[in-house]
Amino acid sequence: MAKAAVFLLIFFTVVKWDQAFVHGQSASWPGPEAFFSEVENSVKLLASSALDNYRSRSDLWSTCNTECSVYSCQPLRLKAENSQCLVLTERMNDTCQLSRTDDLGCSNVTFSKGSYIRLPAQVEVATLSCDAQMTICAQRKLDQQAFEQIYVNDNGPFNHIAWSFYGASNGVFRIYPGLEQPAKDCGKYDPRKRPWYKAVTGVSKQVVVLLDTGGPMANTLSLAEGSSSTVLTAARNIVIEFLDTVNKDDTVSVYTFNNSGATIIDQKVTVVNGTELQSLNASLRGTTTNSIAAKANLTAALESVLLHGGFEQSTSLVESLKVIIVITAGDLADGVNIELAPSIIQSASTNQVRTFIYRLNASVPQEDASNLADLQSVACSIGGTYNEIPLDTFRSDPLSTLGSFITYVAALRFDLDAMRPSWVPSFDAFSAVGDVMAVVYPVFDGNFLVGVAGIELLTDAVEQAWPGAITKLRKAADTKHSPGEPLNCSLTTVQKPVACSDDGPRRGLCLDPSLEFVDSRKTYADRTCCDSQCYRKDTGLNLLAIIWIVVGAVVGAVLLFIAAVCLYRCCRWRSRRPRDENTVQSVTTPSATPPSDSRKGPFDISG
Repeated sequence: MAKAAVFLLIFFTVVKWDQAFVHGQSASWPGPEAFFSEVENSVKLLASSALDNYRSRSDLWSTCNTECSVYSCQPLRLKAENSQCLVLTERMNDTCQLSRTDDLGCSNVTFSKGSYIRLPAQVEVATLSCDAQMTICAQRKLDQQAFEQIYVNDNGPFNHIAWSFYGASNGVFRIYPGLEQPAKDCGKYDPRKRPWYKAVTGVSKQVVVLLDTGGPMANTLSLAEGSSSTVLTAARNIVIEFLDTVNKDDTVSVYTFNNSGATIIDQKVTVVNGTELQSLNASLRGTTTNSIAAKANLTAALESVLLHGGFEQSTSLVESLKVIIVITAGDLADGVNIELAPSIIQSASTNQVRTFIYRLNASVPQEDASNLADLQSVACSIGGTYNEIPLDTFRSDPLSTLGSFITYVAALRFDLDAMRPSWVPSFDAFSAVGDVMAVVYPVFDGNFLVGVAGIELLTDAVEQAWPGAITKLRKAADTKHSPGEPLNCSLTTVQKPVACSDDGPRRGLCLDPSLEFVDSRKTYADRTCCDSQCYRKDTGLNLLAIIWIVVGAVVGAVLLFIAAVCLYRCCRWRSRRPRDENTVQSVTTPSATPPSDSRKGPFDISG
């Protein structure tokens, strides 16, 4: 789960199963099967509500000027009626020490009774896209429709070990209940790059990316506020974002193609933990166009990949889904009407390759529409699909450009899961608080993946309650796959967003600094700690203190021992003293008197 997501662990972490942190009551735990069924039903409720809101987004947009959603990076002073003060666990005490220079932590933290919005790094709050605004406005209804229903039972397990969220396909993330995010962590969380979201595309696949580096890709894009870039820079950003979404065991290779064919960048990579992609990522960032004049040859590039080893045929990968992603401006050396060789078409069919062609519609003056290739016909001939991506989409949210590919693979995964919620294996939380597991459910509107609904659980808490139940009752789905049907080349799977009206200046987020609820306190700890219940002395002990304690304990034990010996010796000595002179005379027989030893002192216990 973003670093702010980890703060919700404060709300739900279980220290003792017979103690409820939310309302201080004893929790009534169901059996494991009942609990897991409840989790699945809850995530399906969340997904269903999100789909209803998506389909009603135009109507919900019209009421967005009267309601707004809280942005997790906006410091707010929450009032008693819309927040709750909850007890922190010991291991989360560091949360409230952020930005503090003293030794004070906090014992309680303020949570919102509503959900909070988080946005990925590439989404600028000041210039939210229409699509992002629509998502924020529409999904604010999840609080009443689903979130509150999931947590309606005060004593239920959800109030102790789980939190709920919805990640939209455009990167807008809503999580319940809400907690402010430290400024240093803002923009670091993209739900589409987290393990729980990537699980919905978790099929074994080989992906080949063909990146156009021909002359037209050097054309300049006019961006916001007078800045500029090139079409190739935008295309590179799409691929870079994509590399953050691949799954374990996926095979990825990136080729550039120009007028002479395709050339692999770096090397083919089989993903294990993601670090293997670093070299490819660095090489990709250094990619440039070869010549301003020369256009790229797509036919030669497809021939290189399909006929000359672009895909592995090893035993472990022969059944994997094979995908080609083409990113181009569409002005190609092939000309307008491209006729692929029969060998290329046959290879694509035999290997069941699925091809996704994306043309970046830059709308630059240098572009002559009459010279653009008929890429839809190319896609149709090799079992693929064609998508024309407008400038606003690939400029504001590069990853959304690949929506048709992500949707297609997610549909395969959903079929493998028999259209049931998927249980994601344990993974590290965004912050170091241990392993979490997730239950996710994709949200489709027809042939378009709208987003993913999810509930995360603390793995150790579930295992502590029901040892072995996860493995026995809810095994994580494997990565077997189905190649699926050829893509419908005449039907685009990129959903065009509904146009935003001009009467929504609030953009769905509560951002007006003049509002009374904006908190003026400077540090994160000061803002998030509950009033009058904030601070406690840090009980952590440093190494020096521990050493002094140990030394003191040893010295104290020695002194106590000496005192005991003295007391014992003194008592024995007093008991053996003659009481009068007659008694002394009666014991003066030499044989009854032990030899004297001047070396013995009062602590001697011999005799």
